[in-house]
Amino acid sequence: MNVRRITTLGITAVAAGLIGLVGTGVAEAAATADTAPGQIVVIDAGADKDAAITALKLYQNATDRSFVPSADPTYGQTGWDLVTDQHGQPAPSVTGNAKTGQKITESLEISHEQGSSWSLGGSISTSVGFDLTGIVDAELSMKVTANHIWQSSVTDSQSISVTADPGKTVWIEAATDTATYTGDFLFTSGGTHYDVKNVTITQPATQNTQDVSPVDYRVMETSSTQAGLPKDTAGGLTAINSLPNLKNFIAAGH
Repeated sequence: MNVRRITTLGITAVAAGLIGLVGTGVAEAAATADTAPGQIVVIDAGADKDAAITALKLYQNATDRSFVPSADPTYGQTGWDLVTDQHGQPAPSVTGNAKTGQKITESLEISHEQGSSWSLGGSISTSVGFDLTGIVDAELSMKVTANHIWQSSVTDSQSISVTADPGKTVWIEAATDTATYTGDFLFTSGGTHYDVKNVTITQPATQNTQDVSPVDYRVMETSSTQAGLPKDTAGGLTAINSLPNLKNFIAAGH
């Protein structure tokens, strides 16, 4: 297994203490109320989501913090979505000239950003009031497996040239490769040691560290009339926000 157990000073002793205490009959805590200094609170996020969220709200100002993956990551990809321009608006579509029968080529300056998400026991979590994955990113700015570098978010900018045939409208979509980890949050707050288990983090990642970016792009095409343009359109650049037919077509999964 490629995953290395990542700890900070103080947590190793806590983890070792957990094994001994559980072995002598100390039960897992289901909530964070009435804790005392030196106590070890173990919460299974899959079994008690509310208690896990209550505990994780302490993480921002806690000490001895670490996220320990319990298994190798699983890799996947987000759904495809419209890219944006440098101003955060959907990048324009390009349409060929139906009047003259000419193709039209445009170079589009686009940007795509994807952040991390986290969940408890496989369900989407509520907010803890701060960027939990951003803190984890700062703490684990190192390789956690042989093939993946930890990233809480990725922003990719490109200049992509696209060509639209006469009577056709094209646009650019992007998807982000991701890695999903399940593991434990270990930390100390108010003298109490917490072990919040079964927390899942999905983040931008590529399985091959030689890849420049985990972002993939594709150029999509439909007829200009399907996009809501006149049959004899002169083509060129058109803001997608001004083409409700095209927006609905894209949202429907085209």
